[in-house]
Formats: sequence, C-alpha cells, structure tokens
Amino acid sequence: MADFSGVWADQLVGNDYARAVVELQQSGNQLSGTIDLLPTEQEVGTLSGTVKGRDMNYRYSAYDGGSGAVHGVLEADGRHVQIQVRADGGGMERHRLHLNHVPN
Repeated sequence: MADFSGVWADQLVGNDYARAVVELQQSGNQLSGTIDLLPTEQEVGTLSGTVKGRDMNYRYSAYDGGSGAVHGVLEADGRHVQIQVRADGGGMERHRLHLNHVPN
C-alpha cells in the first residue's frame, strides 16, 4: 500500500501553476487532511478517505459549503498523483498533485 502522507501542491491540469496545497496524513488505510489556498496558505477545507494499493479516494468539505469526491492514482515516481475531482454540485476537473514541491 502506498503512503500518501505529506504536503502536495494541487495543480489544475492545463495550468502552469498550483492553486492549493493538500496536506495528507495517513494511518493504515485511512486518510485525513486539510486544503490550503496558495499563496496565502489559508486553510479552506478538510478531507477524509481511504487508500487501497496505489489508489486513494476521499471526500472534501470546503468551509464555503462546497464538497465533493476525489479519486487519485499514485504515479510510478511516487511523487505525483493524478486525481479526478467531482464536485457534488456537478462538474469534474483533473488535477495533478506534486509531493513537496510547487510547480512553476
């Protein structure tokens, strides 16, 4: 089972910059964490989910009322995760998480 613990910069696919940081804590197959906006690092939400193999699934809850589901797969390098974010209100976005570095 992969370990997703750490600080991950969240980059919307198609953009050259990160707009958030996801801080993940993993205990066994359980995930928890926070979502912070860049560049202010203001905490804007929390998340909770599970890990199975190289896959993670979590639900997020933003303080502005937004919520949704995320599915991610750890890439072979162990430093990036391809994720799909599905908002409860509709819509899907693809993001890439970067472990311990923010893309330019």
